[in-house]
Amino acid sequence: MSDAVLGAVLVGGASRRMGADKASLALDGEPMAHRVRRALFDGGAGAVVLIGADPDEDGAVADRWPGEGPLGGLATAVAEADGVGGVEVVVVAACDQPDLTGAVIADLVHALHGAPDEVIAAAVVTADGRRQPFPSAWRTAAAPALIGLVDDGARRSDAAFSVGRTVEIEAPTAVVEDLDTPDDVRRWTTRHRGDGGAIPEHRG
Repeated sequence: MSDAVLGAVLVGGASRRMGADKASLALDGEPMAHRVRRALFDGGAGAVVLIGADPDEDGAVADRWPGEGPLGGLATAVAEADGVGGVEVVVVAACDQPDLTGAVIADLVHALHGAPDEVIAAAVVTADGRRQPFPSAWRTAAAPALIGLVDDGARRSDAAFSVGRTVEIEAPTAVVEDLDTPDDVRRWTTRHRGDGGAIPEHRG
């Protein structure tokens, strides 16, 4: 693990389409947010924070723009990393990406470290050609530009890439898939356990 890399999991969303808190949704006995946090550690993060989590939760960081969408959470994460001495890169992931792997996180960090200084982010591109906003790796120097973007009214997470150059890596779509609805969870459960797609429990 590297103290120069901070991991951040976005957990503050309203989960309206899911109908319950996605971060605490347990898949195979483990809350989704914990699965994502583990992937960040496996990928080389020296510490992991939870953006938008309950203040009493270990590693919780308050979202600067609560309820305003994932771009605000991303900007909060990069700003948090910018304030931590020695941190050079922050990797930001969504709490609803249960199949995220440490290998993908490590590839993002490696790609960004190996890029010219003017490259401010590393992103995953899937087979359909889409550049995914999560997970993504960011140089802490991007914090002011991202904060300015949110303050100017931007809300879409992919707008973050407008603030500077981005290097890309390839990864399977399934690894970065996000679960937004109960149907998504049923499909995930069926694919992984073949048990008919029962909805997993929620855990606090």
